[in-house]
Amino acid sequence: MQIKVEKPSQQYLNDRKVSSWAIWEKEVSRFDWYYDDTEECYILEGDVVVETEDGKRVEFGKGDFVTFPKGLSCVWDIKKPVRKHYMTISKRIRMKNEPNGFQGIEWGTRYDTIDDMTIFERSEKYKHIKAERRNDIKKIGEARIDSILYCFFGDKFYFVEVITRGWENSQSLLNYSIATYGDNFKVEDFTAIPQKLYYWEGEDVKIRAKYSGTDGAMMWCLWYKPLEREARRYNEKVMNEIIEHKKEVAKVTLPKPQKEGCFIATLIYGDKSLEVTILRHWRDNHLSRYRIGREFTKFYYKISPGVASKIATKEPLRKVLKLLLDNLVEIINKDVK
Repeated sequence: MQIKVEKPSQQYLNDRKVSSWAIWEKEVSRFDWYYDDTEECYILEGDVVVETEDGKRVEFGKGDFVTFPKGLSCVWDIKKPVRKHYMTISKRIRMKNEPNGFQGIEWGTRYDTIDDMTIFERSEKYKHIKAERRNDIKKIGEARIDSILYCFFGDKFYFVEVITRGWENSQSLLNYSIATYGDNFKVEDFTAIPQKLYYWEGEDVKIRAKYSGTDGAMMWCLWYKPLEREARRYNEKVMNEIIEHKKEVAKVTLPKPQKEGCFIATLIYGDKSLEVTILRHWRDNHLSRYRIGREFTKFYYKISPGVASKIATKEPLRKVLKLLLDNLVEIINKDVK
């Protein structure tokens, strides 16, 4: 498996819309990594040496466009802090008939131009609205739908969440998805919990269907990726401001934060990720206040290096832990809000 390093032209970067890709950052460090899909990235800052299993060393840095093949196991050795745009590529999940909206509402449509919307939840801080349509059609294909929520960022439509219940309805919704968007989807099956995830990926739209084997319910979601990226960046900005504000107005003297890293969370999300920031804030500003919390933190730092070393090479275990951490971060995030 060969890592490809190129010097792209600005025209190539523009044609590939690289500036709209997700951003990943990492400090000077050394760690194992496995690519379960092909990844392309453009290095904005930093110097890196990647060592492959066959003993080859590949060096790249600022201005390089790097392609990592699917199935590659390697060691990242970051010499200078790295910042990159990246995109994973999987031919298996490329959808057909990419939708330009949902139920007749095009992506980017402003909330105040849709007559039959009723606000379900609004957050001025996050510029976010969840709404329902008064006269919505509660059927997709042959599936009866329990609820449909439309989400707006900056008053622009970018996300929809559909809930259906019962095995027959969930199966019908899955059949509709395959018939409409193609059978080139990706499936994640979690053996530790009765749950399956189905993914379709398009140029500007992604679809996720999460099926629960416990109650037969399915959550079926569509995202308009350009606006989703805007919303995520804005949420990260607000969250960082909230964390800094809480530090400034704290009324009690807290123990100094632990200096150890969040080994497992860092391996799963990356050291500079929003999720790791939230977990560290929870550790330093909540767990550390209580004896049981401090004991839990001490126990975590005792076992986590060993756990992290095991999950670095075991992708199924890493996916299960990521799902559990995603749920924990969501609970903590709601508490912070």
